[in-house]
Amino acid sequence: MAFTKWSDINPDAKRILRPDLGLRDWDAFNSDEKLIFIKHLHNSRWLKSDHRTYLALQNLNQAYKTRNLCPNLLTHGGPHKGDRYGQRVSSCCTTVAENDAFLIMSLESSDVFYELISFYAEVLTKDSDKETIQRFCRCINDLSEQFGLNIVLTPTSILPRQERKITTQIYEPALQVLADAKWKEVSRELADAFEDFQRGTPDSYSNCITHAVTAIQAFLQVLVHGKTGKGDISPLLATASSQGLIPHDVFSQKILRDIQSALMAERQAKGDPHPKAEYADRKAALLVLNITMVFLQHCLQES
Repeated sequence: MAFTKWSDINPDAKRILRPDLGLRDWDAFNSDEKLIFIKHLHNSRWLKSDHRTYLALQNLNQAYKTRNLCPNLLTHGGPHKGDRYGQRVSSCCTTVAENDAFLIMSLESSDVFYELISFYAEVLTKDSDKETIQRFCRCINDLSEQFGLNIVLTPTSILPRQERKITTQIYEPALQVLADAKWKEVSRELADAFEDFQRGTPDSYSNCITHAVTAIQAFLQVLVHGKTGKGDISPLLATASSQGLIPHDVFSQKILRDIQSALMAERQAKGDPHPKAEYADRKAALLVLNITMVFLQHCLQES
């Protein structure tokens, strides 16, 4: 029989113990909140002094050389051969990498922090079993939920945080399928859309809409032609339907047409390649992202 905790029967206590902090990005955290967040990560054995942290920081520093995001690692040099049995690199290298990771998380902007998490997750995906990256995602997402951080980490991408069912029932299943090399261009456009959404400016929200709609176009091109580069959404949708590549019952066809119309209207009004009637805001960009993922998930059921 489970013990009933005080907070289970006292809503006021629950609100005091776990206040609703809303949704905010990393820049909105004060230094104490960042330190507590980082300590929880470290105590869960993530971004500690090991070869995975070293690889992630090395890759990050190589990708953005002019920013010199890891000055201690750059000065230290290396990699130096492991000084103990089973170690890939020396502890002197991994310790320096851990220090640079701490400085990035403490001092850098949201974009750099999210990029660090992305590079680390990428290393875990390549270097570990599936359960390891899933445990890291659970750790980040638990902290994000409690601290009000506006992201959700999946094994394939960083997503904007929203209602849990949307993430688990729409985003994650679709992204898992799209992780196949066949959909590389689609995944790239979606990654750009998510990244622009996280930047949180009127211009980046407009870019987000453009990338999301382009992802659908790329998806249909690969579905119909086996590669990207040829065809607009409307004729591609008709071809895919006639060939049975996407659900083509009456109900599905009406839904897909309505989704297409909504996406085209948003891109025309607020997307980047066209003269904008107005800049997009967070609400419009999130709507387009959600519609895009519903569209892709629905089509992937057939393909």
